[in-house]
Amino acid sequence: LLLHQTSFEMGKLSGWMTLLAFIACFRLAVNSQAQTEKRIVITAIMPSVNTGQDYSPWLNDDLNDLVRNHWVPTNFPYVDVTLKLAEPTSIT
Repeated sequence: LLLHQTSFEMGKLSGWMTLLAFIACFRLAVNSQAQTEKRIVITAIMPSVNTGQDYSPWLNDDLNDLVRNHWVPTNFPYVDVTLKLAEPTSIT
């Protein structure tokens, strides 16, 4: 009976330690994101192949103006799209 009570208390302690570790990790993640996030302004969009796709909605912040599907045979291959940014930026 004493062994059962001790393992119960250890399980209780382990649960609290897990909760504290989760809270600490969550706070660290929130604090690091809040301090490093920054709006990156896109000044130009250059696809490697002109397929007729319109990427201009990426130049604004209007969530009602998104890049539209443009399904034609020229859009079937993968296309690299280069985004020119307003300033040098490190993205992680």
